[in-house]
Amino acid sequence: MRKFQFLKYSLLITVVLILTLNYFKTYRIYNLPFNLPNLLRASTIPPLGTFMSKQYKNSKQVLLHEKYHWYQYEKMGLMPFYYEYLTEYLKKGRFDHWMEKEAREATLKSK
Repeated sequence: MRKFQFLKYSLLITVVLILTLNYFKTYRIYNLPFNLPNLLRASTIPPLGTFMSKQYKNSKQVLLHEKYHWYQYEKMGLMPFYYEYLTEYLKKGRFDHWMEKEAREATLKSK
């Protein structure tokens, strides 16, 4: 019974935190002291911010790509962003994903 209450309140606190952060939509960059798994350079997780791998923390190209994902999130909203990203990811994978292609194209144009 206590375990269930703990999980219920933990979930409630997490949801409130995410909705609060989503309200303010403040972009943050977190430089991690380690590299992300699966050869990821960085990952944007709205509404928390962008998490950069140790070896790419000074890469402007990676940062521009991730900032474009933040722009997509701001344009679409929290739930539509995750719905689109996850459904497309499951269908086509990360490389052929339309949101990833759009971010890559925007990064190339800004060079």
